[in-house]
Amino acid sequence: MPKGDPLVTIRCLVYNHEPYLRQCLDGFVMQQTTFPFEAIVHDDASTDGSADIIREYAEKYPQIIKPIFETENQLSKHDGSLTRIMDEAMHPNSEYLALCEGDDCWTDPRKLQHQVDILENRPECTIVFSRVKTISKDGTELGWTIPPENNSIPTGVITLDDYMLSEFYYGRWTFHTSTYLYRKSCVKFQRELLKTSFRRYPYGDQPILLSCLFLGKGYYLPDVTGRYRVLSGGYNTKVKSDFKKEISFHEKRIIAWNDLDQYTNGKYHAYITRHSMRAKYAILKLNYEHGLMNGWSKIKFLMYDLWHIRKSFSRFKITVAEFLSLIRKW
Repeated sequence: MPKGDPLVTIRCLVYNHEPYLRQCLDGFVMQQTTFPFEAIVHDDASTDGSADIIREYAEKYPQIIKPIFETENQLSKHDGSLTRIMDEAMHPNSEYLALCEGDDCWTDPRKLQHQVDILENRPECTIVFSRVKTISKDGTELGWTIPPENNSIPTGVITLDDYMLSEFYYGRWTFHTSTYLYRKSCVKFQRELLKTSFRRYPYGDQPILLSCLFLGKGYYLPDVTGRYRVLSGGYNTKVKSDFKKEISFHEKRIIAWNDLDQYTNGKYHAYITRHSMRAKYAILKLNYEHGLMNGWSKIKFLMYDLWHIRKSFSRFKITVAEFLSLIRKW
């Protein structure tokens, strides 16, 4: 790897990712670049063998892997300590940030080079995205990608309008966090918004993306550069492990999107409302399926809400099979 200060800092959060971690770290060390880069690999007091794997890679690739080992879980403190630790570990002269958690991985050895080239040559762009394939816990390909192949997002330069149309109007998971590469100069703005307009967001990736698009344009590189491991024990898995947590998650999303609506002065109100109705529909469905409705509420859900709310965000009507499955759960 070229000598000098790292141009890119990779931020990798690890917690009990032992079965997948080698694949993740291999994705870092295989990167072929004309510039130096570093990977801050933070083990948040894992109880499996993750720390040992990180030590092994740090010894073998000391120029790349910069390990942090915790004796107490920082994420669970919810006090910003994890962010502060990662910030302090970054080289002060790096200009770009890339993200990849320990259960995901990069598969394209030129990912960083291609993305940095784009930002170096396009000063109007603040963030670059690419595509990932989805895999199961055991690594089996699931047959769908993020973004999906039929996504409305244009290749090349994209605007906030493009993203809001895809993510909020069409309700598609437009970009995965492991593909982000963005200017470090966006971080200060993002942190300011996290204290104000984004303070109630239940997750961190969308505020990063939005902050970058508020400041400039994005760039979508349609190449597949990695793998996203679905339901492998991360945030989404924890949310879906308890229906009450899932309901709370959707409620927090609606609140956060209302804040976003205010911040953007209602410019995307129709899109945000449509997306919020998807979350409201999910809440009602979970309430119904888990017996949190009384008889009248169930009737109202099946005869009115189910149809009225669904048509507010989808042109596809509920199928007979789905309706009958809900009836059986009465």
